[in-house]
Amino acid sequence: MAVAGGSTFECAAILESLFDLSEINQPDFNTYTDSLEQISKMLFSNILHLDKHIG
Repeated sequence: MAVAGGSTFECAAILESLFDLSEINQPDFNTYTDSLEQISKMLFSNILHLDKHIG
């Protein structure tokens, strides 16, 4: 799970680079980063849950 959380940050950095290089437009960038934020929140919640129960 922690690896997946790190991957979301890597994806965010790649999206920023693509946006800076004008490979993706602002609306797509916003959509993708909003999705990554939701994924990150879900992963963090799952990690906390697992730590509490397996820990």
